[in-house]
Amino acid sequence: MGRFVSFGAKQWMIWTPTLLLSVTSTAVAASSTTSVPSTAAFGRLVITLISIRRNLSSPRTNRQ
Repeated sequence: MGRFVSFGAKQWMIWTPTLLLSVTSTAVAASSTTSVPSTAAFGRLVITLISIRRNLSSPRTNRQ
């Protein structure tokens, strides 16, 4: 059976650099030139982490 996957206590190590980049680029640039790509990168990171979590949680049907 699949098991629930948690990123654990070190989850902040994943989110903090991306969030810091997004906030800093928006505050410093104050334009969509920098903030839109960094926000898109953050969104892609979230999608990737959710995908990894789902793959790790799914039952393995092809065990040998």
